[in-house]
Amino acid sequence: MALPDIFKNDGQTVYFNSSCCYSLPSCHIHNHNELLFLISGKLRLENNLEITEVDAPAVILHNSYTMHRAELLEGQYERYVINFDDNILDTIPGMQETVSFFKNANMTVIRLTEEMKGILENYIARYSSMSGDDGSRD
Repeated sequence: MALPDIFKNDGQTVYFNSSCCYSLPSCHIHNHNELLFLISGKLRLENNLEITEVDAPAVILHNSYTMHRAELLEGQYERYVINFDDNILDTIPGMQETVSFFKNANMTVIRLTEEMKGILENYIARYSSMSGDDGSRD
């Protein structure tokens, strides 16, 4: 059985973008994982009817094939989004237990310290400069 267009991947293994104040009020679903790196702001996240409020800084991982959305709670927010295929997690040596944890959860929220936020921002900047695309989207 062929998948509907809503589930089709664009063929990229990793897709990165950043945005400020982006709004998608309705739930959506796709066939890749979505890592949301929340730099600033406060969101209400919904994933397969699980609802949680998250203050920045945080990392939120939505597994593939989960219905999810984010609602802005206060002012504005800034985020980076990295979409990646399931098989990328399988290629990390020595991480089977951690990968299994993420794959068994619909949504994982990791609250960050300011130090951890700085480290991740550094990696994002390196990725965007190495890829030749700053990933910015409105």
